[in-house]
Amino acid sequence: MKLLKIILVLTAFISLSACNSKNPEIQETTAYTQPAVTESETQQIQENIYTRYPQLSQYDIFSEYYERAEEIVNSMTAQQKAGQIFWISCPDNETDANDVVSRYNPGGYVLSAENFENSKPYSMKSMLENFQSASAFRMAIACEEEGGDFVCASKYTQFRLNPFYSPQTLYQIGGFDEIFNDTRSKALFLKELGINTNLAPVADVSEDPTDYIYSRTLGKNADDTGQYVKLSVRAYNEAGVTCVLKHFPGYGSNINTSHTISVDEREYSEFTSKDFIPFTEG
Repeated sequence: MKLLKIILVLTAFISLSACNSKNPEIQETTAYTQPAVTESETQQIQENIYTRYPQLSQYDIFSEYYERAEEIVNSMTAQQKAGQIFWISCPDNETDANDVVSRYNPGGYVLSAENFENSKPYSMKSMLENFQSASAFRMAIACEEEGGDFVCASKYTQFRLNPFYSPQTLYQIGGFDEIFNDTRSKALFLKELGINTNLAPVADVSEDPTDYIYSRTLGKNADDTGQYVKLSVRAYNEAGVTCVLKHFPGYGSNINTSHTISVDEREYSEFTSKDFIPFTEG
């Protein structure tokens, strides 16, 4: 019930910031006073949403955190609230990266393979601890350690002797048990470095080797992919690391959209009967 208040605060601040475009420098501001919305009004809004979309209520997995989230948000200045919206690429230079954290308090840093290339485990861990110390709020530190061709830390032997395997390779070696054990090991590996979020698993459904996304998926049908995602999420939860299910609503047979555009002409029914299943299982 508290979430809508938080959304109102952030939305209002973004609107005000967009209007103040004369000075590109971000200035320290006083805390924004949120609109006067009563508890009963907030409850009524949420009840109206659940009445219109009853399926949403069963997926409200964050309800127990609303009160604490509101306390944290209310303690922030407007500038800090704006910074928390963004997860940004981590600068290569540690001094620059620390300066960004101190000045803007971003919600998180996303590490790329380049951040690991000339680093070592102890120096990476120390750097990430420094980021957390410099930030007024706990940061999300993320990387993309899917396995196979999409790895960051395990790409380099100073971090791991061999890169993590892809989901398809793991399944061939030992089925879902191998996937679960490897995912848990991967999560603990990242956690030891100070990385608390992995941008994985890939929840896309693809059984066609000609699909762009195929090599990053389990390579099986929706139900098997759903089982893979479910086990992966469980492994991350047990290790205490956040995971990110991607790429909603499902890549399908689309081309690489990182640097271009693809038009998906599938019927909505195909998404509900296939592509949504792994995300629901997760």
